[in-house]
Amino acid sequence: MKKWIWAGLAGVVLLWALGAVTVLPAVQSKLETAVKEELAKPEYSGAFEQVNVAFSGQDATLTGKVGSQQEHAQLSNIVAEHIRTPGSSLNPVSSVTNTVGVAYELNRLRPKPWLLIGRYAGQGVISGVVPPELKDKAAQALGSKLTGAKVLTLLNDKLEGKPRTALDANATLDAKNLPQLADGDIAVSTLNGQWSSFKATSDDTDISAALTRASVDSGDVIEALAPLRAIQAAEAEKARQATLPLAYGAVTALPDSLHIYGLTGDSESQRGLLSALSAAYPKRRILTSAIKTSNDIRPGSDWKAAIASLPKDDSAFVAALPSGGKAATWSGKGDQAVMQKALAAALPPNFDFATLWEPYSAWLKAKEAPPAPKTLPPAPSPSASQPTLKIAPPVPQPAPSTAPTTPPSAAAPTSPAPAPAATPAPPATPTPPPAVAPTPTIPAPVPAPAPPATPAAPPAQPTPAK
Repeated sequence: MKKWIWAGLAGVVLLWALGAVTVLPAVQSKLETAVKEELAKPEYSGAFEQVNVAFSGQDATLTGKVGSQQEHAQLSNIVAEHIRTPGSSLNPVSSVTNTVGVAYELNRLRPKPWLLIGRYAGQGVISGVVPPELKDKAAQALGSKLTGAKVLTLLNDKLEGKPRTALDANATLDAKNLPQLADGDIAVSTLNGQWSSFKATSDDTDISAALTRASVDSGDVIEALAPLRAIQAAEAEKARQATLPLAYGAVTALPDSLHIYGLTGDSESQRGLLSALSAAYPKRRILTSAIKTSNDIRPGSDWKAAIASLPKDDSAFVAALPSGGKAATWSGKGDQAVMQKALAAALPPNFDFATLWEPYSAWLKAKEAPPAPKTLPPAPSPSASQPTLKIAPPVPQPAPSTAPTTPPSAAAPTSPAPAPAATPAPPATPTPPPAVAPTPTIPAPVPAPAPPATPAAPPAQPTPAK
């Protein structure tokens, strides 16, 4: 009995093994075929062209690569939930092992088709990626919606590889399905037969989100919309500038110079004011050029009326120069307060009037100052290199003799002794010479000795009586 049991069990095992060898490969092959057919559907736009699948029983293993994380997650869901074998509604897949890598360059080399069309302020743009055989058809169909606009076509402008197959190009480009574009409208499609419409004021991120299915990089959308965005930005800037104050200038004109101030919205207006004043007063030099530029001043200017209304003579004056208007001129009568009152209407309230007054005030003070007294130039000091002559003081002479003359009766006449000769004074000691050159000393002249006194005549002798 036991022999028959063991024999039966062995037969069952053998039959199961034979069935597994013959039936299981066929089941696995059917499952693999079902997965491949599902992944090749047009609705996936060839996203899984480089994916391989293998089954071990009902357990699927996926290998290969896709172009994005979104496609990686989508792949796992498709195989786990959407595979069916012919004649069965049951899910034959027990588990999924997804080892597929993400290679982002696939979306660049094999991009999914998408289209963008926009119209704004007379400018039209057609952009996107389509299979080469659809490029002309797409350009013609979309161009029909931009009649009267200057159209910029950027289809396949930066295409590096071959785009994937369009899901439903015919329905997308059918005239009945094309969007009706008013000025300021934008529409996008992933070539699935449908269009999503936006206003030109919509954010680029919102427009990019409508192309998520096509895995369109937001940078490509921003680049596609760049021409329209540039027009929008220019219009917004123009509107902003229209609210800004006009350029203005001011000048302090002296008989021989110009001092120019002001604020403009661009460098061309700055140069224009300087050139106009220089041409109007060619004999006056520009000594001060303090014209600044600011984004808070409206660009552009017209200085003709202001320059034409300035004085034509050589007199001194101060003037305010509004762009597009006549100058306000102060002729120089009064002080700074009077000048400011005369010019205030043509200049902004925060203008620094002291800058205008300062050069005029300095010129006025110099003009009214009394002339300085003329002074002779100082005598030149002796040069150190020339010797200085020093004269010694004169030697005093001895006083003449005052002795009384002896009367003749007192003594016999004798010859008087000669007066001693005056001793000449010794020469003065020379002054030590300076370091540069010796200073010679000239001795004073020695006076000649006084002549001896002439003796008195002898008295007359009495004549004796006869």
